[in-house]
Amino acid sequence: MEYLPITEKDNELIEAAKNIIRDNYHEKRHHVGAAIRAKSGRIYAGVHL
Repeated sequence: MEYLPITEKDNELIEAAKNIIRDNYHEKRHHVGAAIRAKSGRIYAGVHL
């Protein structure tokens, strides 16, 4: 399997996911964060429930 290098835009999504976990962390919950970039460029991030 070929892997592509992580770009600066990828790092922005990773940071958004990490921040959403940090900002909403509750013990034994919210260990998974996700972030996507819309066509407009806006980043949406959330945690699992």
